[in-house]
Amino acid sequence: MSTLKADTLVASDGTSPATLTKQQAAKAYLSMDSSGGSTATFHGSFNTSSVTDTAVGKYDQNFTNSFSGANYSGVGICHANVNVVTNVNNDFFGSYAAGASGIVLYNSAGSAYTDADVSTVHHGDLA
Repeated sequence: MSTLKADTLVASDGTSPATLTKQQAAKAYLSMDSSGGSTATFHGSFNTSSVTDTAVGKYDQNFTNSFSGANYSGVGICHANVNVVTNVNNDFFGSYAAGASGIVLYNSAGSAYTDADVSTVHHGDLA
């Protein structure tokens, strides 16, 4: 049996990051504080270029590297000081998008909500 030990993996050109395709690892994640409304604060992210505030409690998580298609999986959770129901929904905007995922936050009364820590993870094949 062989053992591979490495501190950094790079592409064959020696400088670019290694591309994660056809692997069973998370291809994107996001941890953010949405309490700033249109100026969400990132706690951490991977393969997430930005978050666009599209309406109260509604955001688009924009991917740095798009998925190969719209059939990827997204999972999300949020934490707030009140009872919040969170819906992280890839087809909220009418269709799946390879380059972005919709995030929708509602409180227990069904109203759009923005004061929460939000985490998402996406799995699938990158383009």
